Amino acid sequence: MNNPYQTLGVTPRASAVDIRRAYKHLAQRLHPDRATGDADEFKRVKEAYEILSDLDLRAHYDRTGEVNKELPLDNKASEAIATVFMKIAGQMGWRNHDYLNEMRRYFDNQVQASRSELLGRNRMIDMLTNLELPKYVGDNNVLSGAVAQQQALLRTQIELIKSQIEVYERAIEMLNDYNYLVINRIAG
Repeated sequence: MNNPYQTLGVTPRASAVDIRRAYKHLAQRLHPDRATGDADEFKRVKEAYEILSDLDLRAHYDRTGEVNKELPLDNKASEAIATVFMKIAGQMGWRNHDYLNEMRRYFDNQVQASRSELLGRNRMIDMLTNLELPKYVGDNNVLSGAVAQQQALLRTQIELIKSQIEVYERAIEMLNDYNYLVINRIAG
């Protein structure tokens, strides 16, 4: 794969909105169903977008220059730890050495926030499932199709949130393991 930034025509400093806008523009122009479409170019643009729209994959690419769509859980957790460490160390100052507790607290908060978000998404699915479609609507197929589409989107979001919780929980485990090793080394 070529440089995903070059493929989409954006800079490494591009925001998520800029990346999405560039992708949509290129995808519309290159879509194979269009007369001017190019299936191979469309595939390259789609792969570049998949990398740059995923924060973990983008961070990995920015650090290593490599494309790896299937990062193992430990790698994702390590990347999350490194990112949070740089953020916390920058905020706390490099002299304060209470990074482990701050990082653990950060990931605990992320797990709690993600679980709340997960609960909200599940409630929305329940609400849509129990939705009574009005009898006066001329074409219930359109409305029921929109409801089904929204439910599918929510299910996808739920899977992403669950995956993120898994990464955060593994990061906490790794921090606890590291803390355990450090304490035993000092005590031993």
